[in-house]
Amino acid sequence: MEIDITIVLGAVLTLFLLILVGYFARKTGIIDDALSKKLSNIVIVLGQAPMLLGALLKNDYSPELLKTGLTVIVIGLAAHILLAVMAHFLTLGFREPDERKILEFSMIFANCAFIGFPILEAAFGPEGLFYGSFYVISFNIFMWSYGMIVLGRGRDDIKMNPKKMILNYGTTPCIIGLVLYIWQLDLPDFFLNACTYLGNLCTPLSTLVIGGLLATCTLRELFLNRKIYLFCVLKLLILPTVIIFIARLCQLPETMIYLVAVMSGLPTAANTAMFAEIYDIKPRYAAQAVGMSSLLSVVTIPLLLMIAKLAVSL
Repeated sequence: MEIDITIVLGAVLTLFLLILVGYFARKTGIIDDALSKKLSNIVIVLGQAPMLLGALLKNDYSPELLKTGLTVIVIGLAAHILLAVMAHFLTLGFREPDERKILEFSMIFANCAFIGFPILEAAFGPEGLFYGSFYVISFNIFMWSYGMIVLGRGRDDIKMNPKKMILNYGTTPCIIGLVLYIWQLDLPDFFLNACTYLGNLCTPLSTLVIGGLLATCTLRELFLNRKIYLFCVLKLLILPTVIIFIARLCQLPETMIYLVAVMSGLPTAANTAMFAEIYDIKPRYAAQAVGMSSLLSVVTIPLLLMIAKLAVSL
């Protein structure tokens, strides 16, 4: 399989421009804190479920495609476990507990849907969105289990909730979409079109929110913080490269190697900043992690695909 890196680069640059629009919108007061929270709610509550449903239902049913999708869940869980192990040891040197929590959480969890889906579609077409939906299942299961354990260290008010592993705005629509996909129900066009329109809100609104997060940090916090640069190198290059070569050693198919290259190398999940604000765990630090990793991923995502191409050729 051949990935056109120039097409992927074009998708990444588009996202970069949207983030810049969000940055200047926040700086000029078009977006304020209250609007940013409302936009986040629109994305998570109204846009995410239709986006995931649409990604699953746009593909014609085939047993082979379904089998590959279920395999993606297993690969996704394995990738998150590997990232969790590496992130745990890499952050041991951070003495401040809340700082360590945010960095560890940020290394593990990436912006799989809102940033990942446009890149997957550019790389693989509609099939990429299908695989991405299955990867999101593993992301949400792991985030609402191990992710809560990380954030809850030393806190009694943050606990893992097994019910939320399944009943959340990411996993639940994926399961519903999977049932509809297997059932092969012939849904009317107006329903699928509505899913498409609502789902299309997610990427532009989420990138505006990320740009707004960047604008809440001073230039000194963004560009003169050595810890954030170290974090971004680990998050966006070192850890995904390890995942890529482990996938190659496990003799995964080329498509799966490229898939994990993209999904493990995406910038930090926007949920990181949301959780940090809700639980008062270094929210400005979380905003730096989300914002800077989003900016620098413009360079690192195409680079990771080149590394994956090298790994596949070995």
